[in-house]
Amino acid sequence: LKAFNLVDELIENIYTFIDVDSGGDCYLDIAEELIAKQRFKDALQLLNPLVLSKSFSLPAIWLLHADCLRAIEKFPEAITSYKMVVQLCQHKDARLTLAALLKQENRLEEAIEALTQDSQMEIMCTELLKEKCLLLKDLGRVDEFLQNGYTMVLRHSIDYRSRHEIQIVSN
Repeated sequence: LKAFNLVDELIENIYTFIDVDSGGDCYLDIAEELIAKQRFKDALQLLNPLVLSKSFSLPAIWLLHADCLRAIEKFPEAITSYKMVVQLCQHKDARLTLAALLKQENRLEEAIEALTQDSQMEIMCTELLKEKCLLLKDLGRVDEFLQNGYTMVLRHSIDYRSRHEIQIVSN
């Protein structure tokens, strides 16, 4: 109905009558609708208790929280929320956004850290490698740039065991 003048009263009633740990789904449903209407500040009023709750402090909730903060240009707070998403689930898009925000804030070492992947623990993401390479190139860190670039190229290479296999593929 777009009766946004009633949102504050609605949120106050939710706080009063619905416990966040038992009724967090209600908080989330309304927050998602507010986000869909681009009412990010209002959505944050419902997302803030969710991220602090024991039952709903989940990566998806933190991601919504971070996206809302970024939308209203509260970048330091958004960085904190994106870091929580990455800590909880290594979300690729959250890492890319986190790195972009850190780069915007001139926190370049932290941006590189956000893009750094552990090849032993996770599947290497080419998009993260590319962004890290571009950042390392901009910083003039040639050796690290080449190493990460090499890793990115190898990510898409197939190992051939003999000349015969190479000939078969070439033909």
